This record gives sequence, structure tokens and C-alpha cells, in this order.
Amino acid sequence: MKQFFQLFLLFLTLTAASVASAQTIYVKSNASGANNGSSWADAFTSLDAALAAAVPGNQIWVAAGTYKPANP
Repeated sequence: MKQFFQLFLLFLTLTAASVASAQTIYVKSNASGANNGSSWADAFTSLDAALAAAVPGNQIWVAAGTYKPANP
């Protein structure tokens, strides 16, 4: 029972760490900020850039508009 409890605590710790590192990446075609995806003001202007920057667990929020790949 003690091993089960220890494994359960390890699972909770890893899950919490994963959630804590999750990030929202923003995409807006007419953003004029830093183009780093950190906020709507600093959103990536290309969906390709956001997809390249994303890691598992991230969310990509895309403003309304039409987005086309740079290299179809």
C-alpha cells in the first residue's frame, strides 16, 4: 500500500508540473507587437510560427481570419 501511495504522489507531482508548464500561444494576423505569441498584442502573425514554437501541452489560440501556410 505504501508503494501505491508513493506512485500516486509521483503521478500527481508529474501531472501538476505538466499543467504548470502548459502555455497558450496566440496567433493574430495583424498583431504588431513582439511576434512571440505570448499575448494577443505580441501574437505570432503566422500559424506556421505558432505550430513550430508549440510543445506538447500547449494551446494555440487563433484570432478570426484566414491563415495560409508559408510553403504549401
